[in-house]
Amino acid sequence: MTIIEMLQQTGVLAVLGMSVVFIILWIIIISVNFVKKILFSESIEKKAEKQEIKKPLVIKTPNPEIVAAISVAVSEHRKEI
Repeated sequence: MTIIEMLQQTGVLAVLGMSVVFIILWIIIISVNFVKKILFSESIEKKAEKQEIKKPLVIKTPNPEIVAAISVAVSEHRKEI
């Protein structure tokens, strides 16, 4: 076997190996995307339903006694500094 035949065989094996790896990676990417669509399609629908059911946000007014207590605590702390 001459050096040229060995280089040709090496080139063919390299291209064949890279092709196999590329095809396997392509199959993995397609299968992962397929599984993602199957698993997350149900959860997206459930989230959409939950968002429609949410109650409107209610803002509560703070208790004046608590506000006064916090104000006194802050002013006392500032006096110490």
